Amino acid sequence: MPDGAPPVYRDGHHDAMEAWRRRLQQVQERASALGPEDWLALPRSWRRDLSRLREAVRAPEGRVDAIAAAENALEAYADRIEEAFTLLTQRRSEEVRTAPLRRARRRRIAAVSGAVIAVIALWSWRDRARFNEAYAAAAGDCRLHSSCADWGWCDAVEQEHNPLYFRCQATRDADCARSQDCRKYGSCRAQDGMCRAVDDASCAASELCRDAGHCVARGNVCLPEDAHCRALPACAAEGTCRSDGHACRPTPEGCAASAGCRERGACTATEVRCQPNSDRDCQGSTLCAERGACVVYGELCVEPARAACLADEQCPLRGLCSPRDGHCVAATRDDCSRSMACDAVGACSPEQGRCVAASDEDCKRGRVCQPGGRCHADRGVCVEGAPPRP
Repeated sequence: MPDGAPPVYRDGHHDAMEAWRRRLQQVQERASALGPEDWLALPRSWRRDLSRLREAVRAPEGRVDAIAAAENALEAYADRIEEAFTLLTQRRSEEVRTAPLRRARRRRIAAVSGAVIAVIALWSWRDRARFNEAYAAAAGDCRLHSSCADWGWCDAVEQEHNPLYFRCQATRDADCARSQDCRKYGSCRAQDGMCRAVDDASCAASELCRDAGHCVARGNVCLPEDAHCRALPACAAEGTCRSDGHACRPTPEGCAASAGCRERGACTATEVRCQPNSDRDCQGSTLCAERGACVVYGELCVEPARAACLADEQCPLRGLCSPRDGHCVAATRDDCSRSMACDAVGACSPEQGRCVAASDEDCKRGRVCQPGGRCHADRGVCVEGAPPRP
């Protein structure tokens, strides 16, 4: 069929579709007569029904059952529209009928306005008393809650849509100044219901400045600058001597001059840390001189034999990652816990140079026990079922 050509319906389906479209246009014109004021005057449940029925109206496909279903959905929508018009007409008639009664009621209210005002004043006083009582209770709860000591959220603030319910917020600088967030992160000023870092003095006095160089206030938080990063012990130790605006990062010069370079061969700067990038980095380190860790593997300097074991396929498979007497064996729990054998069959503990399931906790880590959910370690392997009673 060419693009854009109308579908061909057999046995009169095309006529049925045209009739459906004409009926749809009639119903839409009738629905458009419901103006915005009429729509808002309808009960909420009626508006939901009309929206749901309108969504259910879909152009049918060319099957008989689809056309029948579309006609039923359209007629249900049309019937509900007519019922809505009937309801609106009844309500307008009721408003016209009761208009004299409403006018008489307004006159009676005006006649006793003095008494009504007095009653309202009494009610307002009682409501204010209830509000003050609820506020006092909520404020006491906020000051006792941990969020007061931790974040400075010590005051009760009424909720917008329910004046007798409150939430804890930071509204006073004094509460923020006493909080842990002020001591740790420099967030010492109340702003928009929270404690925020808005001045350099608060940041400079914080633990975050002392430990990580975040000593200036930017965008309601404390952030580092290059001078602060260079002043940190981490610059000399780890080479993180430059600020990227959010944290102290390594520099090539800082890494080359760092204690990490001299001790561990971490002489090359990456995005987040200094690390060995070549055997040459490792060969100038204390780790190479004292322990023979003179070749780079991944992010570490290791012994040549260990590098060979780590590169062997049996390391990720069975945990045989450490050299011993010319062979690769499982020597540490780290060797086993990173292996596929630990993940598959719970062999997560080293024993006599290989990885075994040494405990029920090891078995819980293996997928072999997860379908049934109950298994235990028995002579180095995981066995299905509960452990035998002693």
